[in-house]
Amino acid sequence: MLHLVRNDGVGNIVVGFTNLTSSMNEYLQIPASEKMEKERIEVNSLVISLKDQNLTSDVRNKIYNKLKDLSPAILEGIDKENISTSILTDNLNKYNAETIYGTSKKCFFIVGLQFQNPR
Repeated sequence: MLHLVRNDGVGNIVVGFTNLTSSMNEYLQIPASEKMEKERIEVNSLVISLKDQNLTSDVRNKIYNKLKDLSPAILEGIDKENISTSILTDNLNKYNAETIYGTSKKCFFIVGLQFQNPR
């Protein structure tokens, strides 16, 4: 990180923008959105698998537990022994809406800061 030493107002502004830019660069280098997208895909795949009525109880329990580890909210209101596909679908739709909106909201916030006019 670059630190400029200057005691006037312009120097403080430059230091502030330099620090902000450095922080933004570090944040953007972390592929959090990629991790979130991979998790979202995995959750969706697990839900699709869990809806399969031909699964053995052992396989269904493993999928259920994996899904519970990744996103417990998906299983809210779901009975492990008698899975309601309609509730599961509703929970998945909410999860997808929240994760997609959350990711895009962060991206717009970052882009807004990067290209904001410094006046």
